[in-house]
Amino acid sequence: MDFDGSIPLPIGTEVPQNTVLANSMLQLHGDNIEIHDETDGGWPTIITLETDSHPVGIAVDYLGTWHGQDVGMEEVDLLLSYEDGEWGWRAIVAFSTKKDAIDRGRYETDGYNGHELVPWNDDSRFERMEELLEEDVTPITYTENHPTYPAHAMQEAENIHTLNRMFGIGKLKTLTRRRKRLFTKVVPKEVRWENKDTSLQELARDIVGDSQDVPQPADEPYEVGDRVEVYLGPDDSDSHHHGTVGKIADVLEDSLGEETERELDSYSYRIESDGEEIDVWFRHRDLVPASRS
Repeated sequence: MDFDGSIPLPIGTEVPQNTVLANSMLQLHGDNIEIHDETDGGWPTIITLETDSHPVGIAVDYLGTWHGQDVGMEEVDLLLSYEDGEWGWRAIVAFSTKKDAIDRGRYETDGYNGHELVPWNDDSRFERMEELLEEDVTPITYTENHPTYPAHAMQEAENIHTLNRMFGIGKLKTLTRRRKRLFTKVVPKEVRWENKDTSLQELARDIVGDSQDVPQPADEPYEVGDRVEVYLGPDDSDSHHHGTVGKIADVLEDSLGEETERELDSYSYRIESDGEEIDVWFRHRDLVPASRS
């Protein structure tokens, strides 16, 4: 699939066989558009470009039916923009219907101000969408005469976890992998590693890219009862616990995330393995989800 100076979002409105009905919600203009990865069917999944001389990237997941489940979404697009040492996120979600868009979103998450419906036949819809974003209100565009057509919602945030909570997309592992790859392509390494207490798996992923399957911490805080595996480097004082599998027994939240500007850094956990609680508080970065066997 080729893009000539702009990218329509959701992309599924333009791909062959139209994976998403209705119009695109956003037309992203830029230069040096490059597709880094795509599906077997040729649909782009990771794209980078330059807008106003700064890098922008898009990670895309085409859902429809996700792992046999009806998640009420047809496509999710995550936009990452980086400029002058700062980055921000925007999510565009093509919900299956207007009802899905209204019912499945949590539009008052983290202090946001709810949602507003914007019909496609409103000539001022694009201006209205940007006004709503400025007011921390999530615009939902829909086709008035066809309520069963997909409806698109859009919101922006400095923190990706806010958008994960708002749209319920943190559980989409394929999207999460693509989003993390996108981050390494858009944000320079010296910025990613600046003042960072980098974990073994974060370093490994950053160095080798996706050429190896490096286990990654969950994209959201763990909860009591979640199954996890300890993943520590050989120089860590608790490295003898590396590879231990257990369940989260207790969760502690402190202010470290405010200092590092990474929300998940605030979480530490005690885990129970073989019926005994390990006397160590593990940071979020030290634990990866364990398969259920």
